[in-house]
Amino acid sequence: MKNKKRIIIISAIIIIFLILTTIITMSFLKDENKLTVAEKQWINDNISNVQNVNIINNVDIAGKSGSGIFYDFIKEIKNEYNITVNPITYNKGEEVGSRSFKIVTELNDNDLVFKEEHFALVGNNNKVYNLEEEINVGILNTDENLVKNYIKEANINFINYDDFDSLLNDIKNEEKIKFILVPLDENMSMVLSKDYKIYKHYSDIKKYFVYEIADNDPFSSILKKYFSIYKSEKLEESINNNILNALTTALNISEKELTNIQAKEYNYGFVNNTPYEVITSGNYGGILSLYLQKFSSVTNTDFKFTKYKNYNDFIEAIKNEKVDIYFNYYDLDTNFKTVDNGIPITYDILTKKGDNTVINSIESLRNKEVYVSDNSYLAKYLKELGFLKVNTYK
Repeated sequence: MKNKKRIIIISAIIIIFLILTTIITMSFLKDENKLTVAEKQWINDNISNVQNVNIINNVDIAGKSGSGIFYDFIKEIKNEYNITVNPITYNKGEEVGSRSFKIVTELNDNDLVFKEEHFALVGNNNKVYNLEEEINVGILNTDENLVKNYIKEANINFINYDDFDSLLNDIKNEEKIKFILVPLDENMSMVLSKDYKIYKHYSDIKKYFVYEIADNDPFSSILKKYFSIYKSEKLEESINNNILNALTTALNISEKELTNIQAKEYNYGFVNNTPYEVITSGNYGGILSLYLQKFSSVTNTDFKFTKYKNYNDFIEAIKNEKVDIYFNYYDLDTNFKTVDNGIPITYDILTKKGDNTVINSIESLRNKEVYVSDNSYLAKYLKELGFLKVNTYK
């Protein structure tokens, strides 16, 4: 009797296991992005019909003069499903309904997000401004609520503008404002062509390039399903191509010049400096590698990474121009051209465990002993303050 009960229990466990395995397998095999029978039928019924969508047409990278990441996606939809899409263009600031490619500050549940973008503090180049002093910053009225929710810096006075032309006119003359706070991707051509400098990034002040789905709309449902595939396979390439197009257009770089730039392999020199850059197992890595990888993917340029055994060998290679490019967070004076890459750098002050010293400024470190990396801008800066004991290490 006991054996029969044992057999029944074992059989029940096996059946439950098989049922669970089937459910799990089916959930994995189910493709949520696969078109339904009704959606396929809708496509067949609407091949000869034109589908209207609203699309922004005066914003860098997103959509401008008939090109951009939104337009790339429309072309792919047509190629994939043979659906004819008619882009109804509009300019930034104009109100449009659903079935729209647009730029928003808040996301809805059904928005398809193509790209996230952030604000930057921009001003005239080749001028030194102290961002700790009181400054006047120009912003558009449409950005006021978003910006002021994030920036609480007491030294910033916001000056509001109704239109972008007035904003640019005042930053040019610097009579009312010395800086403007603008979404960076949307204004990439303006920043580059006018040789403006990016003084500070505000990565937490975000906007989004999205497609706003219409309710109960088969066309939008089809777009949503295809976007999941497109996002993993083609979106990054589209973004990179449109960033490159904005760069070359704003800087007047011809196709021939770009080809020449891409034809060369650039020798990048460095010494191991964790966490910024390091070679492990033959692979170049570190914080700065991410910057170079992104630059390389956007511009289709190649780098050869050369690690030098020590700092002196590295300096000698730079002096003899054996390298084409390097990150100069060192205190080096060379004939290389310095390019501001816009990467924000912050420093943290670390103390021993149990040290309850309150440190809220550099002044808090007066007469204290600090350790910093040798031959760095930070070491030079702290030494020049004159009220710290600065020890350096290699």
